[in-house]
Amino acid sequence: MGKLTSLQHLHAKRTLLTLPRSIARLKSLRTLDLDVVIEDEEGLRLSDLRDMDELQGKLRIELVGELKDSAASDAEKAKLVNKKHLLHLKLRFERMPWFEWMESESEVNQSTIQEAVLNALQPNSNLESLEIRYYRGSTLCPNWTSSLINVKSLTFTECSICKYVPLSVLGYLGSLETLRFDWMEGVKKVGFEYSVDHQVILFPNLKQLEFKRMWEWEEWDHHDENDATSSSPTCFMPRLSTLSFEFCRKLKTLPDFLPRKTPLLQNLIISWCAILSQSCKDRQGPEWSKISHIPNIQIGGQTVQKDGVWIEQQD
Repeated sequence: MGKLTSLQHLHAKRTLLTLPRSIARLKSLRTLDLDVVIEDEEGLRLSDLRDMDELQGKLRIELVGELKDSAASDAEKAKLVNKKHLLHLKLRFERMPWFEWMESESEVNQSTIQEAVLNALQPNSNLESLEIRYYRGSTLCPNWTSSLINVKSLTFTECSICKYVPLSVLGYLGSLETLRFDWMEGVKKVGFEYSVDHQVILFPNLKQLEFKRMWEWEEWDHHDENDATSSSPTCFMPRLSTLSFEFCRKLKTLPDFLPRKTPLLQNLIISWCAILSQSCKDRQGPEWSKISHIPNIQIGGQTVQKDGVWIEQQD
């Protein structure tokens, strides 16, 4: 395969074919439907992508098996940051059942290695969408997060070990329109803070925010906007249109910024969130004051408000 030096499009998706390392010679490749990158002596390695700077469109990289200590160095050699034409990137680590990684010494080591690998896989700043799946590092956001100045869609799925979502870190991504968190079993808190700079607009273009299957999430971690020692930005998610919570069974409250900072919020969906649903479904509920301004509200599969009009529920 290494002799096909003029090859521009290679489709190897959903095949049992182990791509040879000689693929590294295909410097003219523009399309690479790549499902698997394995760390062994024969199969394709991350470093073999280093000279494929003509890759464009989308790329999916899946890391299979336990990563070696050298994986971060190999990932850095992939030079994803130089692939200026890549717009969509999916990074998938090896999926492991929770009972295999909990309290495991080897898993602690894997967590450290995966953090280093993710930090080494910095994409180019032209990227428009990024999905990170099965990542088991304790720190959710890589150190190059702020460089994603053109990213419109960002998804974190089954990042099991992370216990804290630093929402405020993502607030400065000015092009971000869709943000999703799904199946984050370890998360207990989602944090955000207001900027001391009154001119800062956090999440200026975010339109859709989703939280799903965050089984252990209990609370928001934020500075009190009314605290004299804190300061709030001019706007917070000013273009947010849809906010959804599904299967967040321990979440007790909604964020305090909802009634004051989200003027365009049109849709609120709360499903399979027993505690939160109980606090919101009735106009006398403790959380209703935060959401009464939202035109369309669906709770537990039932529409309780449509086009700003309360819908009386049948017993």
